[in-house]
Amino acid sequence: MYPLHCIYHISQNLMHNLKAPLGISYNDFAKDFYLCQNDLSPAGFDIQWSKLITTYPKVANYLNSELYSSKEKWAKTYITKFFTASISLTSRVESENSVIKNVLQGRPSLCELATILDPRLKDEAQYINHNKWYYANASAQLSGASAKCFSEIDRILKKYLTEEMLLRQRHEIIQSLYYHTIIETGESLDNKHVEEGYDTQQIHLTSLLEDLPPNDIIKTYKVQRWHCVNFVIILADRSHLCTCILLVNFGSGLVCRHFWHIFFIDNNAFFHVILIPRRWYNNEKMQDLLQNENCLSCLSLFQICHITKIHGYDVFGPEVRRTVQKRHDYRETFNLVRKAIRSAVEVGGESLYRLKKSLNDWLVEEQKLVEQKLHIKDNNKENFDPGQVENPIERWQKGRPPHQELYRGVLQRFTNDTY
Repeated sequence: MYPLHCIYHISQNLMHNLKAPLGISYNDFAKDFYLCQNDLSPAGFDIQWSKLITTYPKVANYLNSELYSSKEKWAKTYITKFFTASISLTSRVESENSVIKNVLQGRPSLCELATILDPRLKDEAQYINHNKWYYANASAQLSGASAKCFSEIDRILKKYLTEEMLLRQRHEIIQSLYYHTIIETGESLDNKHVEEGYDTQQIHLTSLLEDLPPNDIIKTYKVQRWHCVNFVIILADRSHLCTCILLVNFGSGLVCRHFWHIFFIDNNAFFHVILIPRRWYNNEKMQDLLQNENCLSCLSLFQICHITKIHGYDVFGPEVRRTVQKRHDYRETFNLVRKAIRSAVEVGGESLYRLKKSLNDWLVEEQKLVEQKLHIKDNNKENFDPGQVENPIERWQKGRPPHQELYRGVLQRFTNDTY
């Protein structure tokens, strides 16, 4: 995952270092700073930053030395092209602690702390219940739209994706039915800044196109729902990009609803399961996908080089998968053994004896298997040609050889005795 600077801690540092020199103008500075931070184009960011330096010269040195040099790790225009798992700040715990400390003064009792936490937990539970109610009602009549509209695609998604990712991908397909689309030309492309909100652009179209050769762009669609506008680019390598960046960033790495709407109406739009990052595949189906010739025969049409260039190469390789699988196996085995030990200890007697005997027998058997493997490995060592075997390297030790000392001592005693 791309390393970021926490926006929450940046705001805390700004307050700590700049509130005193700015005084009453700090609130205006904070608004201007966040406008600059949330700008979607590099050019717009530079313009906003220049205004910030000009308007607040007292803090120009701090801004240039502490923040501008690391702008690629906190400015939105630079981080949207990288996978960040939708994490731009780690302030969940800090903000909760801050709210609690502001309400509680001094050293509160446990009862006072519980009194403050209960309403916040109830609000969180109410928010979760509202989301469940919303999705249950809004999509009740369209719950089978994914299977009805794209039966073959739904079958592939169901085969390879995890359950959670399958639900999210189906939800994107369902939401695609609420959009309308027009083909955009180069003269009519709209790049104005949109405010933060649901289903808004996360990157300017010009920033998304700056690394793409013009000949690789087949069509550009403007997809709109109410006041929310996004652009979908169909590329020559049969892949696509969207200004919502759902396929590349924001934790999901799924095919967005805007593309599914284009998929309904344009034969130049193609889908392949390899568009979805491998981290969302079922482990037991991962190897099937890699070894399936019918599936991989489409790779000549699906090079997705542009997404790879922006997203980066797949780091979920064999070594990482083996490590993840080992941790998964360890967790399952440990939970199983812990339950068995707890049950055997509570029952005691014969049950505990059988468990100990089973574990001991298993350890003895495993030790024998390990020794057999080592023995086979030693026997399978390569036999070298005797002609290739040379004399060992002779290394001279420092100091006088010990036999010379012995010879000299005997000779000296013989000489002394003679005279």
